[in-house]
Amino acid sequence: MEMTPQSLDQKILASLGLVVVQSATLDGFQQEFLSWLLQAHSTSMYVLTQSVSVSTQSTWSRTLIEFGLGEPHKTEALAILSMADEIRQDRNALVHGLWEVGPEPETALVSTVRLDRPETVRKELVTLADLDQLSGDLIEATERFAALATTLNFAQF
Repeated sequence: MEMTPQSLDQKILASLGLVVVQSATLDGFQQEFLSWLLQAHSTSMYVLTQSVSVSTQSTWSRTLIEFGLGEPHKTEALAILSMADEIRQDRNALVHGLWEVGPEPETALVSTVRLDRPETVRKELVTLADLDQLSGDLIEATERFAALATTLNFAQF
């Protein structure tokens, strides 16, 4: 039988879709935060940031934080960026991985590429619980960014 995306467990696909949508929201907060740090118009910044990786934007934000954000906001902003960077690595491994039907319901096998581990390419078992955990991490990071946005008065969604 030929494997197609429709062959994958529907709950896995729905949870992966949720992770993708939640990731876009978190990325949006990072873009708004960078705009705020630069004191730039957010629409103009979107023109620039659409062709720059969120990882690069995170690096730029860290640099700008060192120049202009005092405590306790500096510590919180750096912690949120670190959390977002870690989540992004996990998300990217899954989103860019090659998927196949898993051995059990609510599972999938995903060939992932990650440069931060000894075995660069690896086939991983992904469960619904794994995707739910990633979704929970995305919610936490987004809520922390939203709280920072409220405190510092930068745009929210």
